[in-house]
Amino acid sequence: RRSLYIAKGSRNSQNRSMKPSVNSIQDIKGQVIELTWSYVIWWELSYKENRARFKEVLQTYPNYFEAVRRSMEQGFCVTAYRLFDMDGRVTSLLKLAQNLKNSDGVLAQQLTSRIDSHKTLLKKIQLIRQNVYGHRNEKLSPTDAYKKVKIKPTEMKTILLLVQETAAALAEAAGVQSKDSLLERFRHCESNAKDEAIHILQVLEGRNSTQ
Repeated sequence: RRSLYIAKGSRNSQNRSMKPSVNSIQDIKGQVIELTWSYVIWWELSYKENRARFKEVLQTYPNYFEAVRRSMEQGFCVTAYRLFDMDGRVTSLLKLAQNLKNSDGVLAQQLTSRIDSHKTLLKKIQLIRQNVYGHRNEKLSPTDAYKKVKIKPTEMKTILLLVQETAAALAEAAGVQSKDSLLERFRHCESNAKDEAIHILQVLEGRNSTQ
C-alpha cells in the first residue's frame, strides 16, 4: 500500500519545483467543492438535532437518507485521501505545495508545515479509506475500523478547513484566483449545500403532514 502522507525530503518531493498549473488548480478546486458538499450534507443528515427534528421524514424514507448519508461519508473520506495522496499520477495538495519550493520557498514551507502538523489526523483518513472504502480488511469490519480510528466530526471539519485553506493559497500562488475570493466561494458552497439539504427535509416534512 502506498502512503497517504510522505514527509519532506522523500523521493517524491524532489520533483521539478514550479507553480501549480491552471489545469491542476481547476482540478483541485473541483475536488475541494466536492469535499465541501460531502461534509456538509453528511453533517446535516447526522447531526442529532436534525435527526430529532426530522425524525418522521427519516423514518418514512430510511433507505434513501441512509444511503445518501453513507455516500457522503464515503465521498469525504475518499476525496480527502486523494487530496493528500503522493502517487505521481495524482494531483494532490501536498505535491503541489512541495513543487512551489523554487518559485516560492516561504509559501511552500508554510503549506507543507501546516499539512505536516495534521499528519496524525490525516492518518485516520488513510486508515478508513484503506480498510473500508478502498479495500476491505477480513480481520476488521467497517464498523470496527471506524471504532478503531475514532474520527470525530470536529476532526473531519478540521480536515475540510485545512484543504480549503491550502487550495486557496495554491490558487493565489498560481495567479488563478485570490485566496480570499476562493475561500468565499467555498463558504457559499457550504451555505448552499446546508440550505438545500434542510429545504429537502422541510418539503418532505410538509408532505407527510398533509397525508
